[in-house]
Amino acid sequence: MNDSDKQGRGTRIILGMLAALAIVSSCIVGWIYYNHFHLQAGHDLSNDPADWGVFGDFIGGTLNPIIGLVGVIGLLWTIYQNQKELSATRAELRRAHEIAQEAEERRKIEDNKQDIFRMIELLHRELQELLDSELFAPFEGTNEPTPNTLSIGAVLQLKCIHDVELFEKENEEVFLGISLLFTHLHEYLSEYDRLSEIDTIVKYFKLTYLHEILAIKHTKTGLHEDTVSYFLQQ
Repeated sequence: MNDSDKQGRGTRIILGMLAALAIVSSCIVGWIYYNHFHLQAGHDLSNDPADWGVFGDFIGGTLNPIIGLVGVIGLLWTIYQNQKELSATRAELRRAHEIAQEAEERRKIEDNKQDIFRMIELLHRELQELLDSELFAPFEGTNEPTPNTLSIGAVLQLKCIHDVELFEKENEEVFLGISLLFTHLHEYLSEYDRLSEIDTIVKYFKLTYLHEILAIKHTKTGLHEDTVSYFLQQ
């Protein structure tokens, strides 16, 4: 039985008790009149309209205050119950409004997460394109740049660069672009991690670029210490 059913049942009980009180009061007043004038005084029923008028005045004067009081009590009880139901309705409306607000906030968070994830994917693709590009470096004894057979990403992961500055000098713009992309990736991953309850995606990208981060932080271009620390936190 819910609260509404309980309140309705309680109202019916109270109103029934008030109605019973009115009926009992009427019976008591009638019995008093009958006992006094018929049983004790020995008067029979009168055919005189004036006597019935007096009887009506007696009944009305006696029962009207009682019935009026019962009616006022019933009215007050009904108002009280209506106020309770109105308060319960307001509470339900507040809860519904709060639930709707929470749902709207969750929707906004999900939309924001989707936007951030799209930016993460875009940065990931741009990083892959840069890391897959050929790395140019002059051979020892010549000033002519000669293409290396390894991509930048492969070189960074294998750590086969003996002179990082030599490679970076010939590919300064590429290294600068990689550093900037890692910085932006750090920002978007941090925001995504803040909004998400599951950090699987964040861990994936941290592990994916761990070797590149460790290698590129030693270049002249370098990386901000916060970015390096973030990717090292697994």
